[in-house]
Amino acid sequence: MKLMRKISVLMVFVLVFSIADMGSLDTVDAYLDKPFINSMFADHMVLQRDVENPVWGWTTPGEKVSVEIDGITYTCMAGTDGKWMTKIGPFPKGGPYDMKVTASQTATIKDILFGEVWFCTGQSNIVLQLREALNPTTEIQNANYPNIRFFNVPYGYAGTPQDKFSYPDQCKWQACSPTTAQNQTAVGYFFARKLSAELDVPVGIILSAVGGTKIEYWMSRDILQTFPDYTQELANLQVNSNSLTGLYNGMIAPVLPYRIKGTIWYQGEGSTENDYKYNKLLPSLIKDWRDKFGIGDFPFLIIQLPNISALQSAPAQNGSWTLIREAQLQTAQNDSNNGLIVTIDIGDANNVHCPNKQDVGMRSALYALGKVYGKNVVPSGPIYKAMTKEGNKIRVTFDYTGSGLMVGQKTGLDPVKMVPGGVLKGFAIAGSDKKFVWADAVIEDDSIVLSSSSVSAPEAVRYSWSDNPIGNLYNKEGFPASPFRTDIDNRLAVIDGTGSGTYKPGDEISLSAATPPSGKKFERWIGDTSGLDNAYGANAKLTMPAAYQCIKANFIDINATIIPPSPTPTAAKEYAVSGYVKPDFNFTQGAGELINSGFNVELEGTGFKDVTDSKGYFEIKGVPLNGVGYTLKISKPNYLSHEIKNVFVKGNVEVSSSTNPINIWAGDILKDGVQDNTINMVDIIEIARVFGSVAGDGKYIESYDFNMDNVINLNEVIIIARHFNATSSNYPDISLDK
Repeated sequence: MKLMRKISVLMVFVLVFSIADMGSLDTVDAYLDKPFINSMFADHMVLQRDVENPVWGWTTPGEKVSVEIDGITYTCMAGTDGKWMTKIGPFPKGGPYDMKVTASQTATIKDILFGEVWFCTGQSNIVLQLREALNPTTEIQNANYPNIRFFNVPYGYAGTPQDKFSYPDQCKWQACSPTTAQNQTAVGYFFARKLSAELDVPVGIILSAVGGTKIEYWMSRDILQTFPDYTQELANLQVNSNSLTGLYNGMIAPVLPYRIKGTIWYQGEGSTENDYKYNKLLPSLIKDWRDKFGIGDFPFLIIQLPNISALQSAPAQNGSWTLIREAQLQTAQNDSNNGLIVTIDIGDANNVHCPNKQDVGMRSALYALGKVYGKNVVPSGPIYKAMTKEGNKIRVTFDYTGSGLMVGQKTGLDPVKMVPGGVLKGFAIAGSDKKFVWADAVIEDDSIVLSSSSVSAPEAVRYSWSDNPIGNLYNKEGFPASPFRTDIDNRLAVIDGTGSGTYKPGDEISLSAATPPSGKKFERWIGDTSGLDNAYGANAKLTMPAAYQCIKANFIDINATIIPPSPTPTAAKEYAVSGYVKPDFNFTQGAGELINSGFNVELEGTGFKDVTDSKGYFEIKGVPLNGVGYTLKISKPNYLSHEIKNVFVKGNVEVSSSTNPINIWAGDILKDGVQDNTINMVDIIEIARVFGSVAGDGKYIESYDFNMDNVINLNEVIIIARHFNATSSNYPDISLDK
């Protein structure tokens, strides 16, 4: 029966492929909301290849709107408030095309290219123009790349999300030439130049950035109001250029939902006064933007702050830029769709606007090529992975060691050079007294062994822990190692109560609500209450997470009724839930590391989670005892999500092993940011649409290539056929009642 089912699926696939080859069906989405066509749609624009692209504008309510491109017409109706939207494509790389939009009026957009679209945002270092970068004269003279196009979002702020730009007449796309490039983002230019050359595709760069801004300006009210420490300011918001949410409303909201490939974020210099919050603010912004764009977990590249100020003179020097860098590192490490671009070796001690944007753009492009586009390149420098104690020494291991670790030296725009016989600098260790001293550091294969004659029992490591550190660790591909520390602590802010302070992850903190105001009584704690044993207890205990946390005591009328939910089990000693996850097929073609990594594993509803590494291994740490059983949820784009119920934590739990991993079934295609939790004809149709495509041909979609052999072929069909018509409930039941 299974064989017959697979044969039937393959026969249906052939039929569907024949239909798909004749042309795609239109998908019309109706949205409520106001120019005739959004100002981003203009001559010389770039649209994202290989996906459907929303096109929208405003006209008379109820009016039919048609959008014609390449001989295909897409239609929709304007909503009751006049907003219309349809989706065109997908189209492979190429062009130029003209697009004609017709209703009671007509607009024609000319010279449209399909390629890769990247959204660059942040503050002044990504605004910095090519004419301000190193070697400006030569760079500008050589900037003749008509397939690279730029769009600069006009400056604007507002108190509520806007659907149109503050200055629509400033909205235009410009093809890259020596005349236009000099006034464009230097980071975006160097990124696009490398990406376009390697992928042989047009590249569109959308810049939405303002110098001197804080991260809170770029966050929506939806997400910022989940932080109790912003409640009062949001309630009394005065709209100006320095308003919370103002730039999100004026410069992000009007862009939505323009289809992008990913984002490059270069910000943090303006957030140093809230450095301790950044490890919560940045991931919150990322999640919110992904939700708002509505295309799933798109790549988010984070440019880590470079070196600044006086050169490091002590083993461990806390600074605001140091803590922002750590938050950027943590944000990248905690989400496989985020990437860290390390620039610790190319800053300018005396200039916050370091002019070396060539290396920033190049490193960003190489990361994207390796992690987003699946090219065979090392995407990053060494990133701290783990440490182990070995007597009076500590061994530190890293991800992204490439072809090996080395002592390196970076000078100007020259490539990083190995220093033969060089001494590693920047490492410090400490014992339980937390008094850091310089460490003797030795490279052993892909790890670093640290020791000091003055520390007999080392407990912690820091590397390049200073605003302007002296570290010189690189991989042989020339990427610098990110600064890090192993003795992490974070800030807890308790509003209208006691317990505020700085704590290590896992610390247990006693909280007490303040005395209620006259006529009021304590109701509950609000804000981020994860890790709290009893949100309705005026005296409660909180287990510190690995990030900034803020909670607030909420008071209500003394005569009001409080109806708390069922009591939350008291958090106790913490344990780890670990195991191995692998896809249920064997066509690895040597790409097993890419296939096994990137599965999101979480204990549902708890915030405890991890992402599988190249071996498929995950380890969720800091999990409290549980008497009712957790639900373990495993997911990855284009795979059928899997839940394992009744995971009882009475100690460390191994849910699977490397020899008997949890098998996850491929084939539930992520389409328009949605998976329907069934492997069915929708998925076959998606594969049929790109069947026979190969990497780099403009039609190929890397995430559909399950076995990573750079071609969409019968292997993908067979993989889907193995579990055709399956839903999450078809997975073998696993109950870990131990």
